Amino acid sequence: MKEKRSKRSLVVIIIVVALMLLLMGTAILIVLKKKADSTGSSSHSMFSDEDATPGDGSRGDTSLDNTNADNIFSGVDVTPIEIKKNDSLRNVASENTIMIYMIGSNLESEAGAASLDLSEMIGSGVDTSKTNVVIFTGGASQWQFDVSSDKNYVVRVEGNKGYYLDGETSDIANMGEAGTLLGFLDFCTKNYKANHYSLIFWDHGSGPVYGYGVDELHKNDTMTYAELEAAMSASDFGKKKKLDFVGFDACLMASIEFADLFSDYADYMVASQEVEPGMGWNYSFLDTYNETSDPKAITRNIIDDFTSFYDQYASLMKNPMYTLSCMDLSKVKSVNAAVNDIFGDMYEGLGNSEYSSIVQARSATINCGSTAYGSKQDAIDQIDLGSVANEFGGMYAESAEKLNSAVDDFIIKQGSNISGTSGVCIYFPYDSQMFYQYYGSTAIDQISVADNYTTFVKAFATAWESDGEDVASFYTELEESTEASTEQPTEQPTEASTEANNRNCN
Repeated sequence: MKEKRSKRSLVVIIIVVALMLLLMGTAILIVLKKKADSTGSSSHSMFSDEDATPGDGSRGDTSLDNTNADNIFSGVDVTPIEIKKNDSLRNVASENTIMIYMIGSNLESEAGAASLDLSEMIGSGVDTSKTNVVIFTGGASQWQFDVSSDKNYVVRVEGNKGYYLDGETSDIANMGEAGTLLGFLDFCTKNYKANHYSLIFWDHGSGPVYGYGVDELHKNDTMTYAELEAAMSASDFGKKKKLDFVGFDACLMASIEFADLFSDYADYMVASQEVEPGMGWNYSFLDTYNETSDPKAITRNIIDDFTSFYDQYASLMKNPMYTLSCMDLSKVKSVNAAVNDIFGDMYEGLGNSEYSSIVQARSATINCGSTAYGSKQDAIDQIDLGSVANEFGGMYAESAEKLNSAVDDFIIKQGSNISGTSGVCIYFPYDSQMFYQYYGSTAIDQISVADNYTTFVKAFATAWESDGEDVASFYTELEESTEASTEQPTEQPTEASTEANNRNCN
């Protein structure tokens, strides 16, 4: 609880850093707005200038631009980086290993937020004879903590005495690449063998379409959905033993898409639906490991310590919105099935001239991140999944009730000061149609959790381009493509065409 950090000096530091982060966010949003205005459009400021300042004072990334649209969905290299083991790596705990992948970004270089959290971990009171707290650093141009920006370091907490530097790279690795994450995971499973593992991602977040993290040393590279999936698939988790939980100390990552991805590799997931305040998580929860390794108890304490901190100090931080929830990943399939049903009803509704009613219901849903981004049009269409069930309940009562029930069963705990949130979001494009054009349309097949959802989103996008007048064209196109795919080829492909097809797969 926050009493552990109640000394006046620490409170002063917290307030100062919080104000710095808020000022960073305000300044960057103003810059983005001005740049958008100068181009004659204020609707999509995140795409207005490729030189816009990255990040903001929250854990969200408002710097998205269309110059990376081709790169973020390209092929994934999962070759693990090499991390040199240092002499300090000895006498490690064998019960718990908590792995923290910390991309410092501008949160560290401009406000020291990562260093503050590292100090928080050291002062948490966690018993390091039972629990390894292992942090991998990178992605920031400078650090206030005693690590440099020219290498990546493996930092291990040593009680309240300080820390060890157990490993380092020969040069700085890109924290936005799958191979970097995989190298860290492999280093941990080899050198910190334990009965229980958990993994926390620390930095900015931008939902399933754009991904996690901003490495400011590598052109603000992010780790995409595909890269996260590739790294986890190549790791020991899911093959030998699952993580107890995966957590995102980042914005906008509590989505059914990421829950679906990590359901193969972890039992629980903790993340925020909303833009997370720049101070992030309260790491005093780490001392929970002194009493138990039960992931339910630990994840509940993560949320309790998070909410108690912001409830206590909210007035000093301009009363930020917050959400944090824990998801039972064993229940993902039930949610996915319910998503498939309700979006199947929506798809049929489009064909029955219900476009306007669907738009009206969609517009009434909770659009997470839209307040921080400035408007729904400037946000990334992260829609609260429970509010989808609520707003479409009048149209599709049976499937809406099924979705509500599945979501309630899926969320085991939630902390939120926003009315109506359910604990999990889904990418449901409509308000930010330019974001869909540049990113969503390319990502939708990859991140989708249900076939009917994919089909509906593509049909819906066709409909909104003509304000609902051209829905039939999508159905015609879909029917023609389905017929074409079932036709047998009349001749064998030539050697030249076979080579071209192989190149298209690369």
